[in-house]
Amino acid sequence: MIAPRVSTQLRLAFGSVVVLLDTRAASLLGSLRQRYGDGVPDRDPTFVVRVTERVANDADASIDIEGTFEERVLKLRSSVLDGRFDLATGEGELAVTPHPRFGAGIYIEKALRELVQLLVLERGGFLLHAAGVVPRDDNRVWLFVGRSGQGKSTISRMLRRIGATVLSDDLILVDGATPPHAQSTPFFSALTPLPSDRRSSLRERIAGVYLIEPCESPWVNLETDASIAAAQIVSCVPFTSSFSPQLHLDLLEATTRVARVLPVAALGFRRDLSFLPHVGWPEIDLDFGEGC
Repeated sequence: MIAPRVSTQLRLAFGSVVVLLDTRAASLLGSLRQRYGDGVPDRDPTFVVRVTERVANDADASIDIEGTFEERVLKLRSSVLDGRFDLATGEGELAVTPHPRFGAGIYIEKALRELVQLLVLERGGFLLHAAGVVPRDDNRVWLFVGRSGQGKSTISRMLRRIGATVLSDDLILVDGATPPHAQSTPFFSALTPLPSDRRSSLRERIAGVYLIEPCESPWVNLETDASIAAAQIVSCVPFTSSFSPQLHLDLLEATTRVARVLPVAALGFRRDLSFLPHVGWPEIDLDFGEGC
């Protein structure tokens, strides 16, 4: 009896971008499936990455990534990975050293985030450091934007408890559509991700963009100048260190399109749900005195 062939590939979707990860190393594939589930097996790839395993280098344990992007070739290097991705051919290679406890998935995702940011920007969108949350019985998504530790996962966790759907608590894809829409991604931080068949399939119209500022009482300060609002959004767009001046201009143009048609505001957040009436969240009966 011939044993069934085991797939060595995993496809991940980011809106219209589909990245195919191809590896012959069973340990790497296991780490990827543990992190991302089954992916989107039926979609044709936009970009193919061949992933290999390399020997650990104990002399340097830094995971800081140095990146360059020249002539549409992204190069990434650190003590735990080496990558080269040619956006002109749609192919790349990534060699990674597995973490002794968590495997290779955490490092592969670091490289993926850098690559995907470039791929979606070419299509008029961008990845944003934000939690994207859709209220129960609604078809709009609220974006709560902020760097690590400012409350994205906390907001996501509290809203999930009252029936909301969390597209991601870490990175959201904002596409180039009119009106702007937000797309779920396979990238999560502290929360348990969506089931694998939904991680890249949810797409909703954006209700507003709210930049989190921790405080003792809730408030909202709407930015009426679109150019300032666009710059505020840019400040929370990650993985831009390798960008050329032209790519930075492309990003500013993409964020300006969003800022011209959507409310962009600073949000005072005290780690409970008392901010909801300030952001136009659908009316619900809550005890705002209870924290997270």
